[in-house]
Amino acid sequence: FALKPNMNDVDRAERLSPFLFGLIVPPLVGFYDGLFGPGAGSFYMLAFVSLAGYGVLKATAHTKMLNFASNIGGFAIFAAVGVVYWKIGLMMGVAQFLGARLGASLAIRIGARLI
Repeated sequence: FALKPNMNDVDRAERLSPFLFGLIVPPLVGFYDGLFGPGAGSFYMLAFVSLAGYGVLKATAHTKMLNFASNIGGFAIFAAVGVVYWKIGLMMGVAQFLGARLGASLAIRIGARLI
C-alpha cells in the first residue's frame, strides 16, 4: 500500500460477494493470525481493498474490527488458562486506546492520504 500512489478512498467493484468474502477471508486470515500473528491486519486490508472493493478508509475500519475480534478471542483463551500479565496488559491497553483515538481522528480528518 505504501508504494501504490493511486490508493484513495474510492470504493471499487467487488470481486467476491459479501457472503463469499465472509466465508473465505476471515477464516484464512484468522488462522494465520492465530498461528503467527504479525501482519494479519495487512492481509485483511489487502483483502478488503482488492476483493471486497472497499476504499482505504472503509477497509481500515473493517480491518480494525476483525483484528479486534481476533485479539479478544486470543485474550479469552489466555485468560481462561491463567497466563495473562494483567499489569503489562492494562498499560498496553491504555496506550493502545490513546493511539487509536489519535489515529482515528487523523484518519477522519486527513483521509486515505494518511493511511
